[in-house]
Amino acid sequence: MAETQHKEKMVNGNSCEVSCHSNPDPSTQPPSDRPVRVYADGIYDLFHFGHARSLEQAKKAFPNTYLLVGCCNDEITHKYKGKTVMTEEERYESLRHCKYDFCGVDEVIPGAPWVIDQEFLDKHNIDYVAHDSLPYADASGAGKDVYEFVKKVGRFKETRRTDGISTSDIIMRIVKDYNQYVLRNLDRGYSRKELGVSYVKEKRLRVNMRLKKLQEKVKEQQEKVGEKIQIVAMHRNEWVENADRWVAGFLEMFEEGCHKMGTAIRDRIQERLRGQLSNGLLEDGKSNRGEGKNKSEALKYKAIAIASILFAGAVGVCLPILGKTIPVLRPEKTIFFIIKAFAAGVILSTGFIHVLPDAFDSLTSPCLGENPWAQPEERGDEEKAAVEAHEGHVHTHATHGHSHGLVDSSGSGPSQLIRHRVITQVLELGIVVHSVIIGVSLGASESPETIRPLVAALSFHQFFEGMGLGGCITQAKFKTKTIVIMALFFSLTTPVGIAIGIGISNVYNENSPKALIVEGIFNAASAGILIYMALVDLLAADFMHPKVQSNGALQFGVNVSLLIGAGCMSLLAKWA
Repeated sequence: MAETQHKEKMVNGNSCEVSCHSNPDPSTQPPSDRPVRVYADGIYDLFHFGHARSLEQAKKAFPNTYLLVGCCNDEITHKYKGKTVMTEEERYESLRHCKYDFCGVDEVIPGAPWVIDQEFLDKHNIDYVAHDSLPYADASGAGKDVYEFVKKVGRFKETRRTDGISTSDIIMRIVKDYNQYVLRNLDRGYSRKELGVSYVKEKRLRVNMRLKKLQEKVKEQQEKVGEKIQIVAMHRNEWVENADRWVAGFLEMFEEGCHKMGTAIRDRIQERLRGQLSNGLLEDGKSNRGEGKNKSEALKYKAIAIASILFAGAVGVCLPILGKTIPVLRPEKTIFFIIKAFAAGVILSTGFIHVLPDAFDSLTSPCLGENPWAQPEERGDEEKAAVEAHEGHVHTHATHGHSHGLVDSSGSGPSQLIRHRVITQVLELGIVVHSVIIGVSLGASESPETIRPLVAALSFHQFFEGMGLGGCITQAKFKTKTIVIMALFFSLTTPVGIAIGIGISNVYNENSPKALIVEGIFNAASAGILIYMALVDLLAADFMHPKVQSNGALQFGVNVSLLIGAGCMSLLAKWA
């Protein structure tokens, strides 16, 4: 006798639909004068809903059914099928409690035979045997199918299997998680002897379970940390997006400020020219700057200016260069971006506030006359040389600009190093030209009242410019010899210009057309170099650097540092 739900073969479809099919033999029609006696058999170990559904189908095979359920005893079951979990009495009792609701078991037949024969059918007056149609091998050897006889005589009623559930499946689940179930029962008070577990195995299971719980806790913490990382990354992205808007807003304000600055410079020049004309400062192409002259006293101030400016320039340019030996001041550190922003502000302010207005003053001076650019063939050799030098400089600068456009600013390889070196050299060229001009102007002056405030102002001016240039020299990674030469060249330009001004003070006239044109051209070129380098090669490169873009605090720091640098140099314009 086979258990209803324990065949090894399965059929597709998990349905509890009540549908039974009988043999069409007309000689075995169900009786109409009494309930139809339907028999279902099985082992019914660990009774589950698959068993209940098979009994429900058997009960509803006919409108009026008397359901008999046979259950094999332990002896025959252990012999032909294997060991059961429940004893035969427990299995019988499970079936007796299925006489309610849909199952409707009317009678339980204990000790049912493994193979059904005619004698058994007659003994219990059975009309039909209900089971699924799959052949069930006869382990007793009596035949190929334990239901072969009832199928032949037309007394077989087919039921449908319930897929996914069987006693074998339940046992397999328990065996699969054997260790967990053993520990579960040990924790509930069962002894290891009752569970058939040795002392060593019990301890090993407990250790393994603790390790598993530890792994689960670690995994849980990893998931929590992962969620925190995702939240932080989301907040970081929001911060970066906001920072981008702040930078865009700053650039818009900066552009508007530059326009207003240009307008203010132009108004300042026009106001100065109107004041000069109204006060009658110009007579026969000469100004009244000769008033208050004291050559000997002025010479003392010039000597002080040479020493002070030389020292300030040397200290300013050397600070960033020597700072690279300090770990926190190295180019890859955050503080270096802030220092570079300060230097960029200094250079930008120098171009807009100090150099460009002087170029406007020189090239729009009333001393130039109505048509100073006419008849270039009558110009002296000095003026022609100045114009040629300017043209050569502009050509060189354009070449540098073209090279800059081809450089990949995203990496740190040879091309990036060449870019930094070109920027540094062009930047020093612009600073040097301007420094020589202001040095010559100071050296040629013989008025102590004019020189005295310029000494302190130009010292600070040279110090801040030196810091900006020194930061660029540090990034360019020149050889030591080149660094020394560039630092000395910068430090000496203004003092040398002062010395030249002292030498030509007797013949130099700063209001002569030649001097004004040369100074104006060189100052304009220097202003263009400084403004371009500050905006394009310093600010743009640093503001678009990935480290700055991904750090909102650093973006705020470099913006503040830029404004401080520009403010300091703008303040010096009151005296120089």
